[in-house]
Amino acid sequence: MKNGAEVRPFVRVCESKYSQYFEWALYITQGALLTFGAFLAWETRKVKIEALNDSHEIGLCIYNVIVLSAVGLIMTLLLEDKDVLVYVITSGCIQIGTTLIEVVLFIPKIHAIKTKVAESMTRSSIERPPNQPGNNQRTIRIRNFFMKD
Repeated sequence: MKNGAEVRPFVRVCESKYSQYFEWALYITQGALLTFGAFLAWETRKVKIEALNDSHEIGLCIYNVIVLSAVGLIMTLLLEDKDVLVYVITSGCIQIGTTLIEVVLFIPKIHAIKTKVAESMTRSSIERPPNQPGNNQRTIRIRNFFMKD
């Protein structure tokens, strides 16, 4: 502010007179995809295979997406004149949403894999001593199959 200089912050925004149409087309497309995902989760909720039955987790993820989208949309509409704050809120909702989805869907699967591996390792070490030769019959059968003359 020396010498009577004035600092005016500005943000460049690309707009057109048809931008609202494109935005609403994207909102409708994303809503349709979210609805289709909810429908698929509902249809597969009684699958007997444990690894394929993620309907509860998908329902929680859809709930998170809807809540964070509503919060982001309301805050964006209320704070139209504060561009930096709108950017922070929008990017925060996106980051929190994607992180929550990844945690809800993948952490239980990673935990299940680790516990299954740990159980199989303890079970195999109990069933046979580690230094005993000749217990690997499956490998021997596969090797004999490929070594035939």
